[in-house]
Amino acid sequence: MRMTNGLGAVLCAATLGMVGMAASTAAGAPGDVLATLAPPPGDAEVFGASVSVDGTTLLVGATSGDGAAVNSGVAYLYDISDPTNPVFLHRLEASDGASPSSFGAAVSVRGNLAVVGASQADGLKGAAYLFDVTTGNELAKIFAPDGEMFDSFGSSLATDGVTVVVGSPFDSGVDGLATGFQGTVHVFDATTPTSPAYVRIMKSPDNSTGNSDGLFGLSVAIEGDSLVIGMPGYNTDSVTRRTGAVYITSLSTGAFEHTQFPRFINDGGGDFFGESVAVFGGRVVCGASGDDDAGAGAGEAQVMDIAGQTIVAQFEPIESQASDFIGRRVAFDGDVALVSAFGDDDAGPNAGAVYVIDSRVGTAVRNLKLLPPDPSAVGFGSGGVATNGSVAIIGQVQAGEGGEVHIFSLDDAPAGCNDADFDNNGALNIDDIDAFVAEFLGGCP
Repeated sequence: MRMTNGLGAVLCAATLGMVGMAASTAAGAPGDVLATLAPPPGDAEVFGASVSVDGTTLLVGATSGDGAAVNSGVAYLYDISDPTNPVFLHRLEASDGASPSSFGAAVSVRGNLAVVGASQADGLKGAAYLFDVTTGNELAKIFAPDGEMFDSFGSSLATDGVTVVVGSPFDSGVDGLATGFQGTVHVFDATTPTSPAYVRIMKSPDNSTGNSDGLFGLSVAIEGDSLVIGMPGYNTDSVTRRTGAVYITSLSTGAFEHTQFPRFINDGGGDFFGESVAVFGGRVVCGASGDDDAGAGAGEAQVMDIAGQTIVAQFEPIESQASDFIGRRVAFDGDVALVSAFGDDDAGPNAGAVYVIDSRVGTAVRNLKLLPPDPSAVGFGSGGVATNGSVAIIGQVQAGEGGEVHIFSLDDAPAGCNDADFDNNGALNIDDIDAFVAEFLGGCP
């Protein structure tokens, strides 16, 4: 797939060159590392496997931490009101945790509600746990009423503080299919968080013998009444397989919106489109790390408008190459989206990177590309990725003694320094070159 805004992408990447910001040079400058979090020595491993942020509350999952049982998994809550000095709040664990549970496989926080997925709990059926952010107390445990071994309920999560959505992507036998992992999504009403009510199960409208491994629910996101569900294993036809799809549904009714076009579909086999999704302001950013336009596994991301059912932007940076795996993780807030590329080699072999992109046009914001503070540790961006618009939260499970989470500044650049739209007219065209030259000669970094 090619970028819809090719001129802007070439202008930004080729004229300026990508700038990797790995270490703090001036507190709060875009791309500065403000803080690095790590678990207490020996307390947890795979720290940063998942992250979620709501305002100044940060939730971090560590799937191999010692909770109620050895390696059952734990999660940590932090206050990042001052992102240069995060304050530890609570260590969360399942009251009935067993090993393995993969508690922390997915996390989501909103308001005073924290939700932690345990995708291998209860004999590999999976479960999720609700916690009070203020006290750290466990409020409830939820699970699929029809759960079976290997369903992996809790692999993906989303909450708006009242409704909780949980993906069960390896659920099999859906719609009577004898083989494969069709996947399901489950919706709960947590108005009373100590006794959440089960609302409904959701299935792909495209389950069939030819679509038996869709992994519906591998990713989920919610905003308002919109529930976004990724199905990366969707097959366009018997030849073009694992294209991937993203569905937009009504959170309140369960109806698939835009019934004439119940999904956005990518165009290449093996793209795995929809393995990651995030939503903000009626737009959805979706990852497709298998896209091979720039080489096998180079990857890409798309930004789509829900109401218009249109692709707003595509992100496929000019320097991308095979095995970058762009789009494995995404996050979204305001006009800023984060897109991980955990196989990127800029900082070192497979060290990884995370792009900060302008969701309006699909180009890197001020050419900002976040690189790991320690380039010897691989897989930066392979863990959780989150943003509140002011900071980027990046998990790196292979770093340090048991994984690390890095907090980067995303504060605005100085006035006069623009994104790819250098003349600020809302369009990317040849006039931006003149505007860029004027800013460059004027000393804009």
